[in-house]
Amino acid sequence: MKKLLVIGSLFLLLLSLTACQTPSSNNEKPLIVTTLFPQFDVARTLAGDLADVRLILPPGVDAHTFEPTPRIISDILNADLLIQTSDRMEPWVNRLVRPSAQSFSLLVLSEHVNRIQGNPEDYHYGETITTFELTDRENHQQLTAWFHVDHWHGSVPTIPLGDSLELGVFFANARGQEVLLNTADFTLDVRVAEFLPRDVVSVETYEDFVILEGLRDGLTQIIFTLFEGTEVLFESPPINVRVEEGFERIISEVPPSNTPSNTDDYDPHIWTDPLNVMMMVQVIEANLIELLPEHAALIQARAESYMTELERLHEAFVSMRQGVEITVLMYGGHNAMGYFIARYNLSYVNAYRGFSSDAEPVPTAISNMISLMNTYQIEHLFSEKLLNQNVAQTIQQATGATILYLYAMENVSPDEFAQGITLIDMFEHNLSQLKIGLRYQNETLD
Repeated sequence: MKKLLVIGSLFLLLLSLTACQTPSSNNEKPLIVTTLFPQFDVARTLAGDLADVRLILPPGVDAHTFEPTPRIISDILNADLLIQTSDRMEPWVNRLVRPSAQSFSLLVLSEHVNRIQGNPEDYHYGETITTFELTDRENHQQLTAWFHVDHWHGSVPTIPLGDSLELGVFFANARGQEVLLNTADFTLDVRVAEFLPRDVVSVETYEDFVILEGLRDGLTQIIFTLFEGTEVLFESPPINVRVEEGFERIISEVPPSNTPSNTDDYDPHIWTDPLNVMMMVQVIEANLIELLPEHAALIQARAESYMTELERLHEAFVSMRQGVEITVLMYGGHNAMGYFIARYNLSYVNAYRGFSSDAEPVPTAISNMISLMNTYQIEHLFSEKLLNQNVAQTIQQATGATILYLYAMENVSPDEFAQGITLIDMFEHNLSQLKIGLRYQNETLD
């Protein structure tokens, strides 16, 4: 929290220092700031030497946990154009950029591509929970708390001592389908977290709602577990529950109009699909031409060349998909390849829940992957560069599989950056690795 306050203070200071400046008044070339490597590569390719294009994510740094330094904040405030992926991928942008005060253009790429909800395939055949919401049933089903990637937003309303609270429970899987709790397939359990007071609330669990009764003043935590049969499909982190004597709940006479929503819970790794990158090229091209209208023809030519390469790669991936023996990626990296999987009709067996690279692996998913690989004699396990390899190495040791490394493409190592690696290079590398791991057979050799 202190770190965020310091960053916020630095931002306000820098904003006051630069409020009267024209962003590029001291630069001969427009300054274009990009948050992640994919948009950096597209922008530098299209702009060339016409603009100063900067990647603010240092090479080798995890995009999911990155926080900008004062120097980076200064670059942003002096930019002519800031290109980001989304609020999901770079949440720090919203803490720094106020639309009413900014003097530069902001391009949010996720608004211009095809987006998918969650992962299309996962370690549990599409049933991984990506949406979990709690609603106040008495207060017009008002959304009170929701689970996002690996943590809670919102809270459970305070319960008056001697009174009760009815919480509605809603789950949806990675395909956006509601998990029906009024069937024999799925059951809900709610319990007080270990080592915390058990006499603060009593808990009664029903099909799709929970009743919490306030027994004494105090604070405790509860955990929600969703079962499919006897298997744990989802378990929430603990969430606080407070009981307070004399507290009065306010029940609105009409449903609130600005209830938060979690309907925008989508996979932020939009660039792993080459066709999405083509859309990114087009929208970046349009923004560059607006910034540099006198160079429109050159920018257009570069954009056409870039898209030709992406189209060639797309056709190569389609050809690969038609000639592989295996259509399931056993993946030891974090959930970053969903768009690629969906585009080329492949399947995805993965050990992680959530999209962040620091998400925790699920032990049952790891054992499931090991069992599947041993049963079907799968010889290759995919992982990714710039990621802790503990999970992949655990699976490798149990199966004897060879690890093949793919680029998630959100960033590159310092050495690769210095050598001038491109997004096209990364797609080419992934293609070659996938052909090995999925046992591609060249059909022209019949």
